[in-house]
Amino acid sequence: FRDYMPDLLKDELHHNGVQGTIVVQAAPTMEETSFLLDLCDKEESLIGVVGWLDINASDFEKHYLRFRSHSRFVGIRPNFPDLADGEWRHHKQLIHNLSILAEDDCAVELLVRPPALAGMAKLLEHVPNLSAVVDHLGKPDLTGKNYHLWADGMRSIAKFQRTSCKVSGLMTEGL
Repeated sequence: FRDYMPDLLKDELHHNGVQGTIVVQAAPTMEETSFLLDLCDKEESLIGVVGWLDINASDFEKHYLRFRSHSRFVGIRPNFPDLADGEWRHHKQLIHNLSILAEDDCAVELLVRPPALAGMAKLLEHVPNLSAVVDHLGKPDLTGKNYHLWADGMRSIAKFQRTSCKVSGLMTEGL
């Protein structure tokens, strides 16, 4: 329950030969994204920022271009609406905004749990060239109780060549 700033990590990075890190937003605000980009300007070990933008906003492109002008802005981790039916075609603004990111080859992190994986695959059908990163390996249930839900969802997402997984945060899933 405290902030950990880059200077606390410097010795550990150096000791382990790590030359740079990418910071990822923890708060869904553009102010946090700006704060992280400002940190990059002051700290050479920070080589990239995955920020936040409202993926549904009509002024998305304006804010995206502002952040994208910073050389260390590498992607976004937005909040997606929870769609049990996967009917993304009704979310035209969202699909348009994702298309902007796809054209610019800007990564989008998908912070989802197993029940939403199949729906995210349906979203990717609308924007198949999107560079998508499934956060936390899709948060599998490490007890194995819902393995098939997770595995089926991951198989549906794996069909998209520009999709990858970020292996992080798994320890908290096992608690």
